[in-house]
Amino acid sequence: MAKKLLPPQKVVEEEGRQQRDRQLLDSVVRHVHEILDIDTLAGALVRKANRKVSLQDIPATMQKWATMLAPEHWRDRVRSLVGGRVSDMDREIHRLAQAAVRTIAQEADDDV
Repeated sequence: MAKKLLPPQKVVEEEGRQQRDRQLLDSVVRHVHEILDIDTLAGALVRKANRKVSLQDIPATMQKWATMLAPEHWRDRVRSLVGGRVSDMDREIHRLAQAAVRTIAQEADDDV
């Protein structure tokens, strides 16, 4: 009778534990994401944060940048400008997210 080659029992057991933990985490994250409606919450937070990230000066900044003849695509430059502004908002975004989660938790507590 032909048999497949297996690693030692401890290796198989460890693989089983790792697979179990990984698959349980994936399942829990999927359900929490769905129950909390993370996409809707994130969309609302993006709309709030949008108002605080100014883009008005980007055309003028890009006009100055265009005279530098740097070997960079214009979209990469815009991405960099916007990325810097979003990074500057990181603490504020964290605060908005934290407040939203607290509100959800408070509403859930009120329902109990």
